[in-house]
Amino acid sequence: MLPVYRTQPATPDAAVVSRVREGRFDTVTFTSSSTVDNFCAQVDPRPDPFPLVVSIGPVTSATAGQRGLRVDAEAEQHTIDGLVTTLLSRFGAPSAS
Repeated sequence: MLPVYRTQPATPDAAVVSRVREGRFDTVTFTSSSTVDNFCAQVDPRPDPFPLVVSIGPVTSATAGQRGLRVDAEAEQHTIDGLVTTLLSRFGAPSAS
């Protein structure tokens, strides 16, 4: 078998993890089950209330649910573009400053 890619967790910046644990994020997006698993491994205990969770698709949403996360929105088109469209429909396009 020829490996095409390998998923490896990143070492997150401690300040970012701290901000997530403090609930200082509006939304967390997940693009795969491995991102859910890696996020949960790094960010425990989780803040209450937890930020909105937006998932790229049903498999990722199922993993999030199994990890005890509430999925607030799921992309209809299971691509990065679909995820962005879901975010924009939920929050609206950013205003130009």
